[in-house]
Amino acid sequence: MLKEIVCGILLVFVFFGFVAIAYYAILKILSPKKNERYTVVIAARADSGDITNRLCSEALRIDMLCERNNGAVVVMDCGMSDKNRRACEDFCRESRNCYICRPDELAELIVKQLELRI
Repeated sequence: MLKEIVCGILLVFVFFGFVAIAYYAILKILSPKKNERYTVVIAARADSGDITNRLCSEALRIDMLCERNNGAVVVMDCGMSDKNRRACEDFCRESRNCYICRPDELAELIVKQLELRI
């Protein structure tokens, strides 16, 4: 009985390991080339739901693929709620290469990021 339980737990860990490796491989295949700089823009409206989760997942993807110097995440505030804006501002303050801006500031922010990375 104990042997079956241990084998079952081991199989669960092996399964999650395969899922994690497949997830990493798919992200690596779909990511931009290593030396190219890119910016992920998330448009946030009042009805967009929880923007902080989307911001966190993009920042995590950049960190997971070791592309901190090449990638940045920008949340474009198109009228999102105050609660979401405060949560995004807190996350941007704590993390690297995450920004929040209004639509009229977006082009200026991207140009400034490109100048800083050169």
